[in-house]
Amino acid sequence: MTKTWRAAVAMTVLTVAVAGCATATGSAVAAVDPPAAGAGSAPVTQHDGWTVGGALALLPATALPAGEAFVTVGDLVGASGHAGVEHPAGAAGSITVLEWASAVSAPRADATVAALLPEVAQPASLALADDFRAEVGWNLADVETFAEITAPPDRFSVLTGPIDEADLTAAMGTPVEGVWSVGPDVDGRQDLAGRTVARPLGEGLRTASADGAVAVSRATAPLRQWVAGGGRTLAEDPSLAALAAALDEREVYAAVLVPDATDAVGEHAALAPFGAMAVGLAVEDGVPVLVVAYRYDTAAAAAGDVATLTDLVRNGAAADGRPWADRLDVGEVSAEGAVLTGSFTVHGPPSVAWQLIATRDALATHR
Repeated sequence: MTKTWRAAVAMTVLTVAVAGCATATGSAVAAVDPPAAGAGSAPVTQHDGWTVGGALALLPATALPAGEAFVTVGDLVGASGHAGVEHPAGAAGSITVLEWASAVSAPRADATVAALLPEVAQPASLALADDFRAEVGWNLADVETFAEITAPPDRFSVLTGPIDEADLTAAMGTPVEGVWSVGPDVDGRQDLAGRTVARPLGEGLRTASADGAVAVSRATAPLRQWVAGGGRTLAEDPSLAALAAALDEREVYAAVLVPDATDAVGEHAALAPFGAMAVGLAVEDGVPVLVVAYRYDTAAAAAGDVATLTDLVRNGAAADGRPWADRLDVGEVSAEGAVLTGSFTVHGPPSVAWQLIATRDALATHR
């Protein structure tokens, strides 16, 4: 198993088993009761026209290393609307943040949504969200949408929401050349004695702000390049752009994209080799929908797997041996150009979507 897939496993375990329902030590606890939507509040199902393609446009191409990396994107306001709860929007306390995160991400059997949460917000430690805010000037309650590149041990995150530069300065001090810093002054250095909720390994954390968004990284140079702008973004990557278009057509509120899936070879895989893939979640008529998309080298290869993907869901089994037909109903499976896309109604926890990559399921691997 390569670093890409090990990283995906770590992300999935964190999101599904811990996010939104964790103690200060990161151990999973029972999901808490979700907060009710405010009186007279109208459900929001998509935040200001959020799209996967737009999220990718926030991420600089230079932050994506060759090969071993994955990209997560999410619309937390839209996910909140689908879940029937209000996004906490701003300076909410730790308990409020924890309750809301549980409502939109805990793996409940009757859940409508299973939102991804940005790793940079340390979702395993939401019981300490107030401490997180005290150190860096924001916490998960301030994040409305996010896009994140993870290539362990590196990560590059871009957040949108009511994150105020004055709060960043109050927490982290005056920025130097546009970059706020906490932790060790030298990029990459760790101080285990100085570990905090925002920096669990005692690493340095750098933050920058531009055009209404905030970027966070462990390295200074990528942030300065991001602030300067003008460079290529992940939205200009042909494979990722094609996958994003397929996901946006189905109005997903969260997705994981694997830019290089050439190593996603499964022992009993049925799908033909694909170069990149994505998994997303949407809600249609109040029902969770799993969306998968694959980018092949040719249109013929994508078209050739329409029947294969359909058969996998109707007659195949998940990595745990349970028939997919017990969990998914086939919606639409189609190929457009070199992209194969399938949408499937989910029975049970929609968080099953994020387990596909972690378990090297037949829906996420190829021959």
